[in-house]
Amino acid sequence: MAEAAEGERRIRIARAALDVARRSDGGDAPRELVAAAGLLPEEEAQEIAAEAIARAGGAPPALVPGPGVSEASAVALERASRSLPAPQRIRVLARLLAGLPAAARARAVQEIERSWAPWCFENEAEAAAVAPYLPVPLLERALEEVPVWPVHALGARLVSLGREDEARALVLRWAGSSAGYQADALLRLGERLPPGRRPEKEIKALIEELAPEERCNSIKEHPSASVAILGAEAALRIVEDCNELSGSYVRIVALARLARALPEPMRAEAARRAVLAFEAGGADADALGDLCEAAPWMSPADAARLLSTCLFDASGSPSLAGVFQGWASLTQLAGVLRRAGGEEAVLAASDEVAIAGRWLHKMALSQRDQ
Repeated sequence: MAEAAEGERRIRIARAALDVARRSDGGDAPRELVAAAGLLPEEEAQEIAAEAIARAGGAPPALVPGPGVSEASAVALERASRSLPAPQRIRVLARLLAGLPAAARARAVQEIERSWAPWCFENEAEAAAVAPYLPVPLLERALEEVPVWPVHALGARLVSLGREDEARALVLRWAGSSAGYQADALLRLGERLPPGRRPEKEIKALIEELAPEERCNSIKEHPSASVAILGAEAALRIVEDCNELSGSYVRIVALARLARALPEPMRAEAARRAVLAFEAGGADADALGDLCEAAPWMSPADAARLLSTCLFDASGSPSLAGVFQGWASLTQLAGVLRRAGGEEAVLAASDEVAIAGRWLHKMALSQRDQ
């Protein structure tokens, strides 16, 4: 919510968020500290980033769990992480590359190259973060010993260098004869290829071999690639054909993700169908995060209905604290609130969260002292 605020109000809300993160015992506290650091003055930001590193024990996934860190947060964390041991340091750097300014990114890539060891990154997220920036000599070293999880990121990098046949061989190496694995591999790779060289017929034939829920899952996992290769109408139709009760979560999430990937005129319809599927499926908690990402394309009425459906039913255990933080909270539903009531609604809610947070803290202290 604090990202929507301006000036002094923005700083005030950021400090309130910082205070909450410092008191939190949850696993998200380091990430919340990093986010708050990006909203505060530079010198203070680096100190908060160092605090986040200490809270996380230097664990890169806890500090930067995925893409989207702001430039200010990335700069603060890059500086604060210089004291980490090399293996942790370069994993943090990999996750920050997309958010760093160009000059800082170039220095970070050089540092990664100096510290490189055979697959020093530990999961697909880190491989995907670093691969686009690998210089050719380092790419060649990375290709010497390739475990399964970085192959898609490396395949995309090979395509960017015009080495398409090599990329295809790499991503299909592990797929074997499974239609599902082959479709997954070629969807990921095909999106990177120029339109005239995408294996569209091959992918469509593989998709046809799958059961309806498996097809829908392919759309869920690769929405933009599915739209680019199968076509917008076909992707939406595949998702709508998934009517099995066991596939309700898959269908909701696929529709929500398609709302971000479809051509603009179709996004509102995908978002509407996602909200309807969510309500029909009993408000599946696991699907709510993706549904919130589709908020910009919901109608204000759908957004308001979703807000009222979820806000006071946080994980089935309503509490005042749960209204402000966690699943189905104001924090998670901020984008939905913005769509329903505009920026002022978000700012007003942010102020209320800060006030309530201080009140809850005082109550906790009072109970402890009794």
